[in-house]
Amino acid sequence: MNLFALAVTIHLLLGWPVGGSILIAAAIVLVYITLGGLTSAIYNEVLQFFIICAALVPLTLIALHSVGGWTGLEHRIQGLKTLGNAGLHAWHGLSIHHPTNPLMSSWIGVVFGLGLVLSFGYWTTNFAEVQRALSARSLSAAQRTPLISAYPKTCGSGSACWCSPG
Repeated sequence: MNLFALAVTIHLLLGWPVGGSILIAAAIVLVYITLGGLTSAIYNEVLQFFIICAALVPLTLIALHSVGGWTGLEHRIQGLKTLGNAGLHAWHGLSIHHPTNPLMSSWIGVVFGLGLVLSFGYWTTNFAEVQRALSARSLSAAQRTPLISAYPKTCGSGSACWCSPG
């Protein structure tokens, strides 16, 4: 999937054929993994993290500026016919028995379903996590890898933690 996304991007930017772009990208990955081993894959992932963060911050600021800041974003969400004002309060009304929120789900399903089951399952079967566990310096560090990595995914899935809204 990642190679296809890269190939489509290269096709749109440079006009290269998608099939050829996939082959070229796969060859580059094969060469640097073969020459550098697991360490090169981990360094590549760290580099990608910083590149993504460096692009995400300005992109977010530009997007917020384009819609008129935070209040402009709120007004645009409120103007949508499908969401309206409820689009600003997805957590409003979450309860155990009578969900009245726009998501029509209870907080138990959100926290335990997304926050625990899906995030731990994803992070313990993700190839990058397996790479990190295999390259750990000790058995204890390898065992902590999925637990430590699951925390950001749990926050990203909307569970109640320091980084979730509301």
